[in-house]
Amino acid sequence: MLSDPVNDRGVHFSYSDTGPPTATSEPYSTLVLIHGTSYHSAIFRPLIPHAPANNLRLVLLNRRDYPGTTPTSPAEVARIRSDDTHVQAEALKDLGVELAQFLVWYVRRARVSDVQSGGGIAVLGWSSGNACGCAMLAHLNALGDQEQNVIKKYLKTYIIYDAPCYVFGLPPPPEVYDAWQDPALPTLQAKTQAFNAWVTAYFHHPDASSGDFAGLAKGPVVNPAPEKTPTIQRLNLAEVTAPDARTRGEGWVQYIDGGVYRENVRKIFRDEKYVGMFPGLRVRLVYCDQTIPEMVWAAHRLKKELDEGNSVRKLEIRVVEGNHFAHWDKPEETLRSWASLL
Repeated sequence: MLSDPVNDRGVHFSYSDTGPPTATSEPYSTLVLIHGTSYHSAIFRPLIPHAPANNLRLVLLNRRDYPGTTPTSPAEVARIRSDDTHVQAEALKDLGVELAQFLVWYVRRARVSDVQSGGGIAVLGWSSGNACGCAMLAHLNALGDQEQNVIKKYLKTYIIYDAPCYVFGLPPPPEVYDAWQDPALPTLQAKTQAFNAWVTAYFHHPDASSGDFAGLAKGPVVNPAPEKTPTIQRLNLAEVTAPDARTRGEGWVQYIDGGVYRENVRKIFRDEKYVGMFPGLRVRLVYCDQTIPEMVWAAHRLKKELDEGNSVRKLEIRVVEGNHFAHWDKPEETLRSWASLL
């Protein structure tokens, strides 16, 4: 499905909508799913059969530069890649505000019930999808008054799901492997192959709950059991990925100055005036217990900084079983866990 233009720049979003979970008029929650890097919204398809049991309507959204959605223009890419952090901040803000504008458009189009009626919308950002997802959370006040009223009435929860360090403005530990920065991989194809192998693997962390990087595995499980082999062995990459997205704006968003991301985090959690504008909006963080080490470390580091920094909006952390692709390998259990957080 293709949205109408959500703003005056003519941006359209491609999305899939499961529709109401039952044929009755009972209220239900709508969960909008935002994918990460290289993998588009089809990566969430295994969740669809389990939506009715959780009284959920699922919306699988493709971000900018992914199939069907308006790609970033050369001018937008130039802003994302600018040496001026203020220009970078505005570019990231625009990518976030567009997501909020889609939510407003969708609410009006789908006529879902609001929070007060027992319904409402939740948004889940997976992995690097939280770069734009958190930018959305930090700039809801950039919407017009009528659009803000829709957000206040319908948006109840945002879930940060297995996110990397950079979306919080945190530098990764030096031991973290990054295929995109590996000098031994000279081509996009080589980097993509290494990225897929690493990110879909299972990691056995000796002490993930400690929040200490020393308690995390530095490499995947060796000689894994069949159910712990990398998820890449159980999916068709051609059906769920769009690696060429990294040749456009998507490939540069993660290199936006860390201070821009830290300011978004500050505004979401510590800006008392801003939090007070959207007092009913809850933020949760979920990480997977066998995911790549950076995601576990990032979750604990963010929580520690917020706890020490007088956070106004509280952050609840939940751990789910699985690797970075728990929604593919364990869709029933994963969706049930998400539903309990809405």
